[in-house]
Amino acid sequence: MLIFFGTRVTRKILSAGEFHCPQCQSHQPYRERRDKEWGHLYYIPLIPMQEYQPYIECRTCKTRFEPEVLGFDPEVEQRFMAVFEEACLKSMVSLALMGGQSESDAARTLIVELMKTARSGDQALDRTAIDAAFEDEERQPSDISGLIKGLKDELSDSGRETVLLNLVEVALAGDHTPNEDQIESIRRCGEWIGLSPMHVKGIVAELKERSPA
Repeated sequence: MLIFFGTRVTRKILSAGEFHCPQCQSHQPYRERRDKEWGHLYYIPLIPMQEYQPYIECRTCKTRFEPEVLGFDPEVEQRFMAVFEEACLKSMVSLALMGGQSESDAARTLIVELMKTARSGDQALDRTAIDAAFEDEERQPSDISGLIKGLKDELSDSGRETVLLNLVEVALAGDHTPNEDQIESIRRCGEWIGLSPMHVKGIVAELKERSPA
């Protein structure tokens, strides 16, 4: 008598709906699935063997994603990136003005470069846009505290540190020696953005160590 025994995988549907598919770059229908391996006898699944983690499958392109993909909303992401860009630009410009670097070509050129990593669009801010930002900030100073605090809950520790280290680079641009107002401003920005006091203290210590004699 032949006994047909083996394994097979079933794919249970846990939920369904629509999501923004990163592969399709548009809203598409999805299914949330969980695969489970069974031992079967005569092709009848009888013995549960292994249950896998659930995943999201786009019903259009068939790409599989981690369940966290359902929380991605491109419109929310775009709004945050606009806030992030504004906070980065205005905080760096404000810090440069605070240190008397308003006419510093080195500071303005550096801000152009730093903003390339903060921009969500394809077109980076050029020198003309940075010069205009300096003029706007001199004419009407921004609420840097509010802008920086707006990033606190959305950035990782690494992202918060990057924002603060960019300010350090601006304060040192062109072998500039940061004044006490700039140092205190960087310290406060570290607190506003949610870095630990020890982390902020370490960054400020690095700033002082790198300052020209």
